[in-house]
Amino acid sequence: MILREFSYEPYELKLKKPLTIANKTILSRSGFLIKIESENGNVGIGDAAPFPEFGSESLSETKTFLFGLKQLLKLKQNKIDVNKLLEYRKNFFMQRASVAGIEQALLNLLIKENGISLEKYFDVNTKNEIQVNALVGFESLNETISLIENFIDEGYKTVKLKIGRENFFDDLKIISELRKRFNDKIIIRLDANCKWSLTEAKNNLKSLEDFSIEYVEQPIANVKEFRRINTTIPLAADESIRTIEDAETIIENELADIIILKPMLTGGLLNSIEIIKAAQKKNIKTVVTTSLDSAIGKRQAVVLASTLEHDLACGLSTSNLFESDIEEDIYPVVNGKIRINKLML
Repeated sequence: MILREFSYEPYELKLKKPLTIANKTILSRSGFLIKIESENGNVGIGDAAPFPEFGSESLSETKTFLFGLKQLLKLKQNKIDVNKLLEYRKNFFMQRASVAGIEQALLNLLIKENGISLEKYFDVNTKNEIQVNALVGFESLNETISLIENFIDEGYKTVKLKIGRENFFDDLKIISELRKRFNDKIIIRLDANCKWSLTEAKNNLKSLEDFSIEYVEQPIANVKEFRRINTTIPLAADESIRTIEDAETIIENELADIIILKPMLTGGLLNSIEIIKAAQKKNIKTVVTTSLDSAIGKRQAVVLASTLEHDLACGLSTSNLFESDIEEDIYPVVNGKIRINKLML
């Protein structure tokens, strides 16, 4: 296949309200919409949205990489085999968001050119329904209760609660009240975003063991010390996974009970599918989330989540956080689920 054109355009999506995560306040998400056109007129699109606040390359580095690739394609008069270009992506593992966006566009284009389904291309079984978790940030107790009541009315069964306030007892009070008020009406999972020290994690998680917590994401920064916490609550690795090598180390040494995968930050779908397969061999479950991606970037996460064999809720309810999006969300959340009639990237 000969490529006719490679282009990219910057975008910025403003959040409806600031989102505070582990002392970082996110006001917007920026990235580049990538379009790759073949000589047959088919166009593949992808989203490259780095997240430097969480360890990815910067926006300027992404722009430089995309500019360099565009110049390379011009130099070769776009006569580059798409499959070879997909292979080349492995040489640029530090440009994870760039690679994820380019890979998405190339896969999108290949599937259109060859007229095959995503399921056949990836050689995986997929499901047509994905449970989705709701997200609550650092809100007051009353606001948290109100939000969860609304989420329950909207059909959500799982809520991820951001924790890591300066005073842990403020977190504890909210979690305790939620369990009293909602009992088993809602599954609660927590995300500490590396906020605690090892000693704090030991003490804090001990205090949480009676509240039926599904799991806690990244209670401490060093995943190698997870097992020293000695808690009955399952622990999930998130920030500790930014490359396929990170994931392989965690899986091989069984350092975490659950792997949190963000395809935008692990270099795309192909890397992420390898991680899921490796985790399954060790009976480690994987939960897929977006990294506050656009509607186009979200497609990568939805496709990946559709390959999971379990029914744990995934973090795919982010489109409603933005004032507007670059395109309509083809995978809206309805009644706490994403239903897939046709899998599209």
